[in-house]
Amino acid sequence: MTAQDGEGQTPEVNLLWKHNRQLLFDCLDALEGEKTIIWDRSLMQRVNLFAGPSILKLHGVVSNFALDQFRPFDTPHVVFFLAPTLAAVDLLCEYIDKAKTDTVILVQ
Repeated sequence: MTAQDGEGQTPEVNLLWKHNRQLLFDCLDALEGEKTIIWDRSLMQRVNLFAGPSILKLHGVVSNFALDQFRPFDTPHVVFFLAPTLAAVDLLCEYIDKAKTDTVILVQ
């Protein structure tokens, strides 16, 4: 039993695990087509406990990038996951500034 399958945990933790997982998948599935997720590193580690890259791929996620390392994306949807901190917002602003110089449209 692993954290990826949600088994072997207390009922309370398992309930939260399933709820968080379903919220994430519902949001991803609401966007048709391929997606890129750009993560705050601290959230990447937390989400990996209940939804690793192989499971995210089942919901259309083809790329996962860290927010602090700009990489151009080529998917119709880009989803940002940020910690609720000013440092994360600063990183988002830097990312957007770098993306403005890219030929890909950031927001439609």
